[in-house]
Amino acid sequence: MDQNRILSSSLGRRELLKIAAASMLLATTAGRSASAAVPPKVVGFAHPDRTAAYFRGLQDAIVTQAKEYGYEIRQTSSGFEPQKQILELEAWLAAGIDAMVVAAVDRNSMGPVVQKAKSQGVLFVSYGISVDGADGHVGFDDVDGGTLLGRQVAEFIRQKHSGKAEVGCLTFVSNEVTTARISSVKAALLKELPQTPVYEAEAVIASQGLEAVQSMLVAHPDLQIIVSCTDDAALGARSAFMSRGVAPEGAFIAGFDGANQNLHLIRDRDRYIKASMALDIAEIGRNVVKVPHAFFEDRNPPAAATHLYTPYVPVTQDTEMQVIERLLKVYG
Repeated sequence: MDQNRILSSSLGRRELLKIAAASMLLATTAGRSASAAVPPKVVGFAHPDRTAAYFRGLQDAIVTQAKEYGYEIRQTSSGFEPQKQILELEAWLAAGIDAMVVAAVDRNSMGPVVQKAKSQGVLFVSYGISVDGADGHVGFDDVDGGTLLGRQVAEFIRQKHSGKAEVGCLTFVSNEVTTARISSVKAALLKELPQTPVYEAEAVIASQGLEAVQSMLVAHPDLQIIVSCTDDAALGARSAFMSRGVAPEGAFIAGFDGANQNLHLIRDRDRYIKASMALDIAEIGRNVVKVPHAFFEDRNPPAAATHLYTPYVPVTQDTEMQVIERLLKVYG
């Protein structure tokens, strides 16, 4: 082979390598551009009460799970005004969103929003309170939690009051979650001790709990047991018991949620707050993102992936310390 042919052959190979390298670079760049052009899924979380003690921990868990999937989280709070919440959800739909997880202030007013979301191909997932027409649900096992607490109250009455005592319940009848909690407590308690007098009043926050239990104590001065639909209202009941001088030996106050202050009081063996049906806030936060994710990954996901219920964790003064500390981590 002469020198010209060798040089020509060598140049040909070099040119081919350059072309191949350029093609690979172009393909890689185009792939990156295509990937960058696809915006992340946007999931909105509408919760009426951002002031709740657990909200920061809930929010952190939601954001962490969203990052794992590469989603963007949009959050807002309308407070407890149904019309304001509807306006905010409609603003989300107008701006563009892929899924909404909504703790409805008024479930009966959600119909038009659900229909509009469906018409735009937006997922509507209910949170806590079920909403007709929702694609999925993030909830809590309220009946099971209430049943466990009702049995615990019955056992306390047997041990400390020889099977006979009055019980006060703090509820909020217009809310599905709080109603299910207290209804199941009463059902379990009365199944065990059918003759137990049970009094009810409405209270969700501490100030309402204080006022409600003060009134109960005026009408029923021997009352020593309070079951509250929330831990916050249970703190108000505690203040009422303390100001009235209710004997701590026979006192029992319990609530729901696993709130920061209540868990600390139980851990430190408070004289009045004896139990809380706690929720794993971190798990709930993860579920807020996992339900939409199930739809993003599969057009027809199984109900087990789209309707997630977090069980309650019974916390008493006998609960192992590591369980309480794990639940407290969400509060930082």
